[in-house]
Amino acid sequence: MVNSGTGRATNNLVVINGGEIGSEGGEPYYTVYGIFGGRASAGDAVNNRVVMTGGHTGFIEGGSSMNGGTASYNSVLITGGRIDNGVTGGFSRSGSSSHNTVEIRGGSIRGHIYGGKTENGAATHNTVILAGMPDLEQSQIIGGFDSYAPNSDAPDVRTGNTLILDGFQGKVARIANFERYAVRLSTWAGDGNSVLTVSTEIPYIASTPTDLSGAAFRVEISGFSTDAPLPSVGETISLIRNENGINTTGMTLETPAVSGVKRGISFLYDVAVIAGENSIDATITGRRLNPQTKSLSEGRAAAMLLASQGGDLVAGQGINNAVLASMQGTAASGVQTFFAMSGSHSQYDTGSHVDLSGFSVLAGVSTSLQKLRSLVLGGFFETGWGNYTSHNTFEDASFVRASGDTSYCGGGILARYNLTSCGLKGLALEASFRAGRLDADYHSGDLTDGAGNSSSYNLSSPYCGGHAGLSYERKLGSRIGMSSYARFLWTRQDGDRADIAGDNIRFRAMDSHRLQGGARFHYEAAPAIRPYAGAAYEWECSGASRAVAYGQDIAAPSLRGGTGMAELGVVFQPLAGKPIFLDLGVKGYTGKRDGFGGNIQLRASF
Repeated sequence: MVNSGTGRATNNLVVINGGEIGSEGGEPYYTVYGIFGGRASAGDAVNNRVVMTGGHTGFIEGGSSMNGGTASYNSVLITGGRIDNGVTGGFSRSGSSSHNTVEIRGGSIRGHIYGGKTENGAATHNTVILAGMPDLEQSQIIGGFDSYAPNSDAPDVRTGNTLILDGFQGKVARIANFERYAVRLSTWAGDGNSVLTVSTEIPYIASTPTDLSGAAFRVEISGFSTDAPLPSVGETISLIRNENGINTTGMTLETPAVSGVKRGISFLYDVAVIAGENSIDATITGRRLNPQTKSLSEGRAAAMLLASQGGDLVAGQGINNAVLASMQGTAASGVQTFFAMSGSHSQYDTGSHVDLSGFSVLAGVSTSLQKLRSLVLGGFFETGWGNYTSHNTFEDASFVRASGDTSYCGGGILARYNLTSCGLKGLALEASFRAGRLDADYHSGDLTDGAGNSSSYNLSSPYCGGHAGLSYERKLGSRIGMSSYARFLWTRQDGDRADIAGDNIRFRAMDSHRLQGGARFHYEAAPAIRPYAGAAYEWECSGASRAVAYGQDIAAPSLRGGTGMAELGVVFQPLAGKPIFLDLGVKGYTGKRDGFGGNIQLRASF
């Protein structure tokens, strides 16, 4: 505080957390009791700040110049407490008061709230921010004020002054002397409710209309909170309401319509803003499901793709290795071990696309139950893990990229019956069943709610599946052989739920039904080396990853379509005379699935 001379009061900070400030215990608090952020006698009061979170006082002034100086860039922040005789951002007795800020986010205030106040100068470019639900029913909100304003030559007390309603809801006694108004909504107050209501019993202003003439008015909607009920089309709220009237002559409505307002991540709203005789209202004119939510189902689709790759491993090399192990084994118990693993990197067309890198492993035991070894049974443990990136583009929304990890763990049984004993040489029936748990997580910084919060989930659900098919083997020469197959594969992933950015999303159960057919040719190059080449085709009959938000179906990625496959590989015996065989191969895919894969298969008998 500067009590005399022209010294400046600058860069002071006062913080009040509680207590009785300036009181001797009497009531009421008179204006002589109060708090100054900075006070100068005849100099400027600049860049002073008062923060009040609790307590009780008479008045607060951010910065004050008492005799000839200016008051500028001072600020007051109130989040709690009680003030009986008003708040002023900056006060100058005989100079200008400009660029001051008052921010009210809580507490109880009576009296005037001035952005800037003078007794013989301009009060311009000041800002008042109201947020939350403070008690302001006995407060008059004034952008700029001059004690001599009734005179015809009074200085400017309106230019550049701004009132911001930042998620505010409540009543005030009066608003005046603002050139700009901004209403920031982060939730929907509910049909028929008001953001700011001008209503008072103060006699001399009780029937005064609110003057918005010549002002600029805009609405900024970051989004609607999911904490409130789901708004419906046709609902209306008042942004500013005064039953005694609102003067909007010459007012500029900068945002007559606001489109694409998010509620959580699920819905987009369109809002119209209309100025009436007693209020400025916002009405919901449209609601639609956010097309970007399709990306949420890509995580589940990626999990299904990994589980399906595990099913391919079981139905292909897994069952082949189980059969060969049981036929070539020498164990006294008749139970032989087998092992298989594969890895791949592929891009799947899902309507957009998913890039998946995955690795699958299975290990088990098998045995022959008949003398001719025509029936082979086996049991196995399986696991797999991978990571994915999904890419979704939309005609009417922004691109969404998402990523995550997925894994599965389970076990199953398999069987193969050779029909040679029935006179059908080379033909065999085969089947498997598997079950376990399938995990998937998801994260996207592109799919956000109105507050910019990203979307994520971590799901875990049971899976099951199996296959049934025919295989056929035939010699084409002394060293050349052929094997072919036709099979049906089924995989099911149970449904699940997740709370994502405040929205409850229900993921439906997902089924994959695939038909496969292919052939492989091998050549006995040497007793321990057998190269091979093959081709196959697969048709996915279903594979839609569906989800629901608030009873409405989200656009579903689909795995339906055909894929062609070609492979090259070699089977060899690394140790002569030892019952250990390695199968090394590579595969290429095109169509619904584009990419490449590799497999390492081990057969060993001990």
